[in-house]
Amino acid sequence: MIEVGDKAFHIRSGHEVEITKVGAVTYGIYDFFTEQSWTVPQEDIRPSPQQKPFESVDRSGMDCLSFSELRAASETRNSENAGGESDWTLADWGNALAGETGELCNFIKKSRRNLPNDPSLEDLKQNMANELADIVTYADLIANKLGVDLGKAVREKFNVVSKRRNSQVTL
Repeated sequence: MIEVGDKAFHIRSGHEVEITKVGAVTYGIYDFFTEQSWTVPQEDIRPSPQQKPFESVDRSGMDCLSFSELRAASETRNSENAGGESDWTLADWGNALAGETGELCNFIKKSRRNLPNDPSLEDLKQNMANELADIVTYADLIANKLGVDLGKAVREKFNVVSKRRNSQVTL
């Protein structure tokens, strides 16, 4: 729930909401599911008591790609059968995910061991970013095959772990 002045916006679990600073003291709220948007003054926004204020997170320079955007683009690309994966099983997608995870781990290993010919962490960051992107994409492809809303699953699991850690931070 996001409270704005006298009005409370109840955001359903699974809805992806983007809150962005649009002025010196003004925020925009956009619900991707309902396609509703609001502009509100900063002083009128209060997160629900169990959540930390969203202002504490610096999102400057971040691309706020949503899981729904990723899913739509993946479904469209896969419908083109450009990569020949249309007949892949869950095991095939799982192996692809494991392969990308292994590639990321290899870059992490190289950044950590510091041998004379190994690239620096800074030199490896883009490679790691590419592998992380592949991992998220494959995870969503698997979720799609299973009929799982990955955004909802991440939110629910994050909140379970927060509760287990006695943290007030929830999604």
